[in-house]
Amino acid sequence: NWMTMGVFWLPLAASLTFINLWYDSDPTALTSVFGQIDAKGLDTAANVATFWGFLSMTLIGAGLHIQNRLLDRKMSSEAGASLIGVAWMGLSMLLLVSAFTDYRPQTVYSSLFFAPFGLLAAGMLGNHLITIHDGDSGEFHVSSWLVVLSMAALTYGALYNICYYFSGDMEAVWWSSKALHGWWLVPMSMAIAC
Repeated sequence: NWMTMGVFWLPLAASLTFINLWYDSDPTALTSVFGQIDAKGLDTAANVATFWGFLSMTLIGAGLHIQNRLLDRKMSSEAGASLIGVAWMGLSMLLLVSAFTDYRPQTVYSSLFFAPFGLLAAGMLGNHLITIHDGDSGEFHVSSWLVVLSMAALTYGALYNICYYFSGDMEAVWWSSKALHGWWLVPMSMAIAC
């Protein structure tokens, strides 16, 4: 379910990224087709579709598949994981639409919007941990550890945006960005590679 929804985002993310790069190289080229384009909104929409839509849903789906294969059993709550996937898809769509408003994700006002992503990621983290705990296997694979660590980093990074909302401190943005773009992506990529 997660990977299918991630594949839905692939053409949207690729199209928005292509249009964004084209617009950056020649701002007048697309004026006859789209009229006046909000460059910041287009850039934000491309980032949202690529990161929160395509990458996050595909990698989380890959993490679920990895756990199923390594533990030789289904997740403890397949229905819960699917429901979280639908909620993630809805939040990503809402974030994509908000990219063209004053509440785009680069503002202090919208930073609180990432808290639901953190709560959903915490639900997925719990699902992984319960599945590992209920497993019959006595050994714990490196890939399983990497999936758990990456989901913990995703939860931390998304919830840390609350600090930015209340303080407006740019250091909070830096920490959140490092958690989301480094601590989450790298371990999940390594888990897929193992």
